[in-house]
Amino acid sequence: MPCYEPIVARWQEDGFDSVRVDEHVSVAGNFPWRELDDYLRTSSESLKREQARLLAQMHRLR
Repeated sequence: MPCYEPIVARWQEDGFDSVRVDEHVSVAGNFPWRELDDYLRTSSESLKREQARLLAQMHRLR
């Protein structure tokens, strides 16, 4: 995909070593990073609560 050509070229640069997500993603326009971050945080917290609920239920059944 042509939109990833700049990203792949950057990965090939000497010394490139980044853990920043935006250094590895090619998105046209203004990507809603804040909204994505909010969604991921909310979803993760919800999944952790559900996991805790299920684990507690499993322990009660033992």
